[in-house]
Amino acid sequence: WSPPPPTPAYGGPLPPIAGLPYASPPPPPYYY
Repeated sequence: WSPPPPTPAYGGPLPPIAGLPYASPPPPPYYY
């Protein structure tokens, strides 16, 4: 599949994160 073009308005208030196709769903909490 092709990742959608990085657009700030895509998927919600969060801007696209580098390395991810889009920032629609919030990323899971990072566990250290």
